[in-house]
Amino acid sequence: MEQSMTINESDLDLSLRDLAYYSNWMQRAVSALEEGGDLPTAPDVQSQLVQRWVGVIERLQERHRQRVESHAALVEKLTAQEMQLDRALSNLYTNMATIYESLGCGERAGEVKRKFGTLQATA
Repeated sequence: MEQSMTINESDLDLSLRDLAYYSNWMQRAVSALEEGGDLPTAPDVQSQLVQRWVGVIERLQERHRQRVESHAALVEKLTAQEMQLDRALSNLYTNMATIYESLGCGERAGEVKRKFGTLQATA
């Protein structure tokens, strides 16, 4: 299957100066992204094509940044919920053991305490 390539006249409106500025910017952008930094300031070019290229890369970097922030927020929320659940389970088992003891079921209270101790040890 043959693919046809359409070249718009505006795509050809690319000066050597703009291409050199873009190339320089792209080299700095790659270095910055490899180091986990932000993109450098976009080059001052006339070419709409180069501006579009830079814009696409800037949007990709922004989406990546948002995903990283979202991931970190989700991990933080999950950790907080895990701690809340641990506290609730601790209270539940403590109360169950206390109730068993007050009912005179010391052996069962010990089992509940051991069960909770095993859960804590594996967490």
